[in-house]
Amino acid sequence: MEQFFIRRVFPLLGTALLRIYAKTLRIHTLYPERIDQFHKKRMPVIIAFWHGRQLMMPFAYRGKSGYVLVSQHRDGEYIHGILQRLGFGTVRGSTTRGGMRAVGELLSLAQAGSDLVFTPDGPRGPRCVAQSGIAYVAQKTGLPIVALAFGAAKKYVFQSWDRFQLPLPWTRSVFVWGEPLWVHRESGKIEREEKCKEIEDELNRVCDEADQYCLS
Repeated sequence: MEQFFIRRVFPLLGTALLRIYAKTLRIHTLYPERIDQFHKKRMPVIIAFWHGRQLMMPFAYRGKSGYVLVSQHRDGEYIHGILQRLGFGTVRGSTTRGGMRAVGELLSLAQAGSDLVFTPDGPRGPRCVAQSGIAYVAQKTGLPIVALAFGAAKKYVFQSWDRFQLPLPWTRSVFVWGEPLWVHRESGKIEREEKCKEIEDELNRVCDEADQYCLS
């Protein structure tokens, strides 16, 4: 019965509620050309956003085939079901469970032309710290990383490790796309660590821009 709820009932109800909820928000998008330039060329990208701002992110997607890296933890099972109903594929794994298998699957999907979607600080943090997996996948695929942020003028911030944000209905909100970043194919461990810091900085920059936009 529990598995039936997780796999069938929750995704159906959760997706319906999320779609209705998104329609109550006044969402603007800044710099869509930063992502559209790749989709027009049918070139896949790696989309990155912080774990605590993930709720509305499916509605920012502008491509045709996106696969989201979702953890194998229990909460990942709920996310997996909703994402599938929203038209995304999922790859199950993280830096702590199923990592190497997930990386291999992501590389194959990128080669087939699909976009890859990461929360670089997931599934358990530290908050707003990019883990090495995203830089490794970017290096192996040669795909650009494009940061994405969501901001809302009025929101509830949970006291969870990721400070999960729930925008309040009818509030002013925005998606902000960042400048694309690349990881060179010849990069070593030190270069990947430096790129992770650059990814962090870009994600934090677009988050700050999103928050400032909503308050202006």
